[in-house]
Amino acid sequence: MNRPISRLFLVVLVMFALLVAFTSRWTIFDASALKTNADNKLQGLEQQYVQRGEIVADDGTTVLADSVREPDGIYEREYPFGQLFAAPIGYYNPYNCCAGLEAYRNGVLAGSPPQQSSITDQLEGKRTSGDEVVTTLDAHAQQVAYSALAGRAGAVVAIVPSTGAIRVFADAPT
Repeated sequence: MNRPISRLFLVVLVMFALLVAFTSRWTIFDASALKTNADNKLQGLEQQYVQRGEIVADDGTTVLADSVREPDGIYEREYPFGQLFAAPIGYYNPYNCCAGLEAYRNGVLAGSPPQQSSITDQLEGKRTSGDEVVTTLDAHAQQVAYSALAGRAGAVVAIVPSTGAIRVFADAPT
């Protein structure tokens, strides 16, 4: 065989081996670092297809936060009371995470552990869904607290001393 062709073959073989080695290192050994990287938007995309659980008030029927499925199959987080429960409930965004109760109970709301569905479940159309979170917040008392603040800067927190249950958590501005 021709000596220059042999050298070229050897160079191509070494480059291919390096490509396989670095790709394997990234996908196998550094997989957790890639998954938790802030620039990785794959988790946000996956979380859009998970129906998060409802957050309800102390009466068990008043929904404070809910996931609504859009026509394209993506779930959007909806807050029926708007800013009224912004302080205790917080917000949820699949790309920028969350705050308040949405952050504190994220594992439960997204399904424990989140994204536990198998490939066969996805092919069969089964979706992961989160669990309901029942709070100790009183919707009527929350409205009364915001009315009492009347647009002034301040906060109102009502706690049941014997149990530590938070009944009202209102602040202005939110």
